[in-house]
Amino acid sequence: MKKTILWGILLLLSVVWIQHPVQAQESEYSMQEYSLESKSGGEQKKIQAAIDKDNHLLLPVKEIVELAGYSFEECTRCGKDEIFDKADEDAGGKGHYFVNWYQNLLSYSVSDEVVELSVANDKVEGVTYSPLDLFEAMGIKISIDSGKKKISLSSNHVQAVYFYSSTCDSCEKLEQFFSEMEKKYSNLSIHKYNIYEVINYDLLIEYGKVYGLPDEKVGFTPSVYISDQVLIGAEIQTGFEECVKNYSQKEPTTILDTPKQENSDAAVRQTDKKSVWMQGLTAFGLGFVNGLNPCSLSMFLFLLSLLLVNRDKLLRCGISFLGGKTIMFFLLGTILYQVITRINTAVFSRWMDLFMILFAICFALLNLWDFFTARSEQYEKMKLQLPKGFKRLNHSMMKWADRFSAQKTGMLIMALIGAAVATGEFLCTGQIYLSSVVIMVQKGVNGILPVVLLVIYSIAFVVPLFVLMLIVYFGKKIFGVSEIVLEKIPVIKLISAVLFVAMAIYLVLT
Repeated sequence: MKKTILWGILLLLSVVWIQHPVQAQESEYSMQEYSLESKSGGEQKKIQAAIDKDNHLLLPVKEIVELAGYSFEECTRCGKDEIFDKADEDAGGKGHYFVNWYQNLLSYSVSDEVVELSVANDKVEGVTYSPLDLFEAMGIKISIDSGKKKISLSSNHVQAVYFYSSTCDSCEKLEQFFSEMEKKYSNLSIHKYNIYEVINYDLLIEYGKVYGLPDEKVGFTPSVYISDQVLIGAEIQTGFEECVKNYSQKEPTTILDTPKQENSDAAVRQTDKKSVWMQGLTAFGLGFVNGLNPCSLSMFLFLLSLLLVNRDKLLRCGISFLGGKTIMFFLLGTILYQVITRINTAVFSRWMDLFMILFAICFALLNLWDFFTARSEQYEKMKLQLPKGFKRLNHSMMKWADRFSAQKTGMLIMALIGAAVATGEFLCTGQIYLSSVVIMVQKGVNGILPVVLLVIYSIAFVVPLFVLMLIVYFGKKIFGVSEIVLEKIPVIKLISAVLFVAMAIYLVLT
């Protein structure tokens, strides 16, 4: 029992002895309240500064460096306080700053450079305090008005926010430009966001809102937000370096957090309404013209001829078939869009426009060829049509599906056949669709808008077929309708040729 009491007394004395130096150490500092503000127009706040026994001023590291644009946190592995750039955790190639409060120095994690401090930095009540030369070593200039208890800071840490797309030519050229700028200005950090990630596009829209851009300029790439300036397109190379040089004289760049995924439809809400309507009408027009393709029309007429024995069956199974085609075309467009956006086209972007221009010209010429052959009624010589093997396969599938058209499963089977036929027809009807998707990707259409446009296109594609079905349903004979379709093939081919020429001109001009 006596031994237990003795050990307890010794333990208590050891705790008191251990705590005493810490309390004595902290009592060596007196605390004073100062007003902290950024000379470049940043936020103002109240902070507690520490005065040591020799009347040296020590400032709280976290408040100072965060106002200057750095992050501050304690390393869970080594316990040291780390200061680093949010945009680049190598802090411009230097690595993390380590504030070693127990060793009186500032060091870097990936170099041998060590900066000796004039006064011992310390932790007071768990908060790291350091002398002015720590901040000066980081490029943070501090001025103190002791009478007004006011601290002002300016930082040479320049931050810029850059939005780009991986398929634009000018964005590829800017990569080299920014690389040269970062080498020239070691204090420059550029936050880079590829807008093909929906969440980054939402952030771009938010930046346009915060910086007060007019609707017609919101969502453009490439664009740079630096200080209180917004540089778009060609303005970047002509004005960016000047903004870097004058950064300390203006407001610091607004750094926004990436928005949450559930807000991903912000892109559509913020996009210019007129632009959305125009893109929607364009998607409908392209889909409608593509739906007039003779391959698609002739195949659907064959199906209607099978279903004509029962008008109710014709309407029910015809709608199911068209529903299957619509869903499949939407899925094919979605897959195309995802594949194209995930390709690292930065390497190929300089050739992308040229390829699409040649692609459009090629199919314009092929449609012109078909226009002249159709006018001379030499339909078998047309270039843009399904191979005979595919036609036979599609006819066989439709005949097989017709056996079940009167059963409960008939509508489901017709929908599946519609999806299968749409997949095969893509060889004949997919050129306009492919061109539209590629242009959509190249011009930075993003957010939820591509999904909306693909839905509009897919629905518009089956509208001519739906009208054709109603004509047959209300009494027009299949033979008469087929004759009308044959007569209109030259016109359809001419329209398609003009459409591809328009695409080529659009790509050249933009």
